[in-house]
Amino acid sequence: MAINDERTVAILQSDRFPYRNSGDDPKESPPGRDLAVFLMHEMSTRGFAPTFATPIQGEGGWHWDGDLDNKSFNLFVHWAWIGNPPRDCWVIQPDLRKGVLRTMFGKPARPDELAPICELLHSVLDHNAVFSSVQWLTDEEFRKVY
Repeated sequence: MAINDERTVAILQSDRFPYRNSGDDPKESPPGRDLAVFLMHEMSTRGFAPTFATPIQGEGGWHWDGDLDNKSFNLFVHWAWIGNPPRDCWVIQPDLRKGVLRTMFGKPARPDELAPICELLHSVLDHNAVFSSVQWLTDEEFRKVY
């Protein structure tokens, strides 16, 4: 992945991590926790310093923060139907870790700001046989298919 590459959203498939939870209970946590834990661990072995020990449940997915190359990042993993016909996919969206004001009023992170975390994530995804059909999209491309 080139530093100035604008593709910052990873879409992938994996038979190792179930796309659905076992029950139909709407209070059950969203799918993807095991994937988030796996990625968090794999990234930490390559220099990413997580802020907390396990991912945090968010609306529809899982978040975790950490530091890499003196920058703070947030990653969000969630399930989505993508494609035509739609298929189960995992989505990984990295971002800069932001405070409340920057989240509300700031500009989105530029691809060059996300390059360190995207390169690390790219390395993890490329070197694990548990992932298939890995695609990288720009934010705009992702909005069109999501």
